[in-house]
Amino acid sequence: MQAEDQAKLMMAMVESQRAKWAAERLMRPSPILLSSRSWLRSEYDATSSQHRQIRSTNAMVVQTAFIGAEPEFSATPVSELREISLRDMLAPYRHRGRYLLARVYLPPAKSLSINLYVEDRQGDAILVTVYNYPRLFHTGDEELNLYFPKGRIILIREPWAKPDGGLAHHFIRVDSPSDLVLLDASEPILREKKWQTEIEATRRLPTSAEEFRVQGNALFRRELFVPAAMAWSRGLELDPDSFVLQLNRSQAYLKLRWFGAALADAQAVLSHSNLNPEILQKAAFRAASAEYGLGHYETALSRFLSLESCAERTAYILKCQERLQEARGVYSMSGLFEAGQTTQGDIDVADYSSPAIHVGPAPNRRGGRGVFATRDIECGELLVVAKPFASTVYDSPDRSQVIVTNLQTSAVHNFTTLALMHKVTMRLFGCPEENKLISALHSGPCVPEPSLAFPPSAPPPPAPTKPSFRTDVDVHKIENIVSHNCFTPKRDNPSFIVSVQPAKAQDSLALYAMPSLFNHSCLPNALWVCFGDIMIIRSIERIDRGREITISYSLMSDKKLQDAAIESRLGAKCDCARCAFDSENVTATQNLYSLYQENMQNKLQRMMTGQQPWGSRTEANRYLQQVIRLLPQSNYPNLQLFLAHEDLMQVVEQEAQVRGDASLVIVGIRHGFDALKAAGLSDIDTRATMGARGSVSRNMAHVIPFSKARVPVEMPVMHLLQIIAHISAAFKTLSQRLLAERWLRGAWWVHETCFGGGQALFDIRMRQALYGMPLPTDVDYSWE
Repeated sequence: MQAEDQAKLMMAMVESQRAKWAAERLMRPSPILLSSRSWLRSEYDATSSQHRQIRSTNAMVVQTAFIGAEPEFSATPVSELREISLRDMLAPYRHRGRYLLARVYLPPAKSLSINLYVEDRQGDAILVTVYNYPRLFHTGDEELNLYFPKGRIILIREPWAKPDGGLAHHFIRVDSPSDLVLLDASEPILREKKWQTEIEATRRLPTSAEEFRVQGNALFRRELFVPAAMAWSRGLELDPDSFVLQLNRSQAYLKLRWFGAALADAQAVLSHSNLNPEILQKAAFRAASAEYGLGHYETALSRFLSLESCAERTAYILKCQERLQEARGVYSMSGLFEAGQTTQGDIDVADYSSPAIHVGPAPNRRGGRGVFATRDIECGELLVVAKPFASTVYDSPDRSQVIVTNLQTSAVHNFTTLALMHKVTMRLFGCPEENKLISALHSGPCVPEPSLAFPPSAPPPPAPTKPSFRTDVDVHKIENIVSHNCFTPKRDNPSFIVSVQPAKAQDSLALYAMPSLFNHSCLPNALWVCFGDIMIIRSIERIDRGREITISYSLMSDKKLQDAAIESRLGAKCDCARCAFDSENVTATQNLYSLYQENMQNKLQRMMTGQQPWGSRTEANRYLQQVIRLLPQSNYPNLQLFLAHEDLMQVVEQEAQVRGDASLVIVGIRHGFDALKAAGLSDIDTRATMGARGSVSRNMAHVIPFSKARVPVEMPVMHLLQIIAHISAAFKTLSQRLLAERWLRGAWWVHETCFGGGQALFDIRMRQALYGMPLPTDVDYSWE
């Protein structure tokens, strides 16, 4: 399917879902239709059988979901709500000021939602679908049953009853997990509450603090950290002075990366007098570990230094010292790159924002904010290193293909978007003090812009937290923030955001804080790249003091898809001069892309028959001439022209190697020059010979053979590097040592500007691309 047809199909899906949602909102509420228990049981059995079959046969199944429908959440405390029974409900309707008490009577089931089959106190039954519940997004039956065993009592705040797709049955949908409260039988709200039916519970609930301690320990050993913390919290309610339970809970919070809550618990234990040395050491170590996780490296170092000597303490001291260096902008980029190649998230590194940048008002951004230079910034300066607030990798269960329709941005996503939303929700549950940081991000054109201050004021000191998820969670806000701020980290490739096409397997998605404040430009002055999921932003030209610093959100060969991706994120079309030019020449732009698609299909067919993808020199030259004929006159970089010259360079290089023809080597070099010119490099030294006599000529070896004013990141940087390196190797084969050195230094300069890391990182990243290439040796890593 052509990309344009695919985009039309996806837009049709968006409009279909939007129409369904609009029709439901116009429906008049009517008395709820309660299904019989036999029908619910048959649905449960059919769903369970289908999932067992999918797991056993590894069959492909397509699931659909939608976001951006403005899901509501309850902000009213339970104490201010009144109970309602199922038979008194309406649908579709959100029952403001009311709560539903219900009890699980069948084992829970998992699809994109958690499906709970519950009964109320009158014995009426209904299906409840729960979304965004922490730690249960990608889980198995065992853990589900720990949360929702048969007999589990739940309270739903201000329940939303709605019809199913066939309008024949009603169910309750819970979007915000804070609307679902898990209750124990001893809760005060359940006193004197009677149930019309009897349910045999699947397990006996503990009744003493010691029993809850034992239960929590068993759950922790199975790495079920949230249920473990819940058990210890219940024990603390029965015995508030049990520092053992609080110390245990601190360790569970460390495992969950809820560092503020872990610190609060550890500090509470340390406040006790007459602790034995073992407990004191454990509490102090967990407090230091929590400070480290919060990024308070100086405080963490001080705490670790005060502890008794042990191997783990020594390792943490070294890590604190490394993080403190990184927080000042001193990184081992080669180490960071290698960690990104081998680690799936959670890379241990400090955040950094250069003092040369600040967030300020951007009047030309419709009243929004931007990032500006506080001083003159040189080309290649490190501006930001940022860990993600949350990140995830595409990993759809059971070979399921999940299509997620975004009703707000008109984009279509995949399973990864839901997974990222879940991770953001999970982190905000355990770290409510970080809600300020995330709320300070842009939430779309229909939401008032946040305060100009960024980062927002410091969060309050951490306080002991119960993992009962009673902090109100605005899922609509999370959906908006993820929709308008997420990035797709791409290894070894700069600047791609989520496109309107579903991501392929193993695509990743991440939400960042500071990087989200950089505005888009099709001709940016800074570049973002990712090592793993760590984002690095560098300047790619000189930036004068007071000037806005921009990055490119999207780099696509299809102009229509690129425009759609940018509009989806910005809520408006890009209005830069480059986009204006493309709009004026829209026919030529699309004809160029159609030609590019045809050429890509030809390449694929050649590869499938064992040929070189670019074909013969005649075929590559014919394609180049077609591109030139269609190309509108401008000084802007052009990807299609760049790639056409690159292909022809490779064809000629191969032919020159086979024939041993030095004249063809020079022809290949000149196509390399033309590719770099099409990319946007300026002042290219196109000489094919240069003498190496005298000190002046020797000094010329350190002069880059093109302008260092700007790296044209509108092209894939790896392609730029390979072309420059190929030119160096070609001059080496022609015994033009001086030119070979200059072009090698040119490749080094481009790489250093975009990635940093010195020669060590260049050699690591380019090892495979440059394998067997006859580059000059004994060249010092320096240039002018």
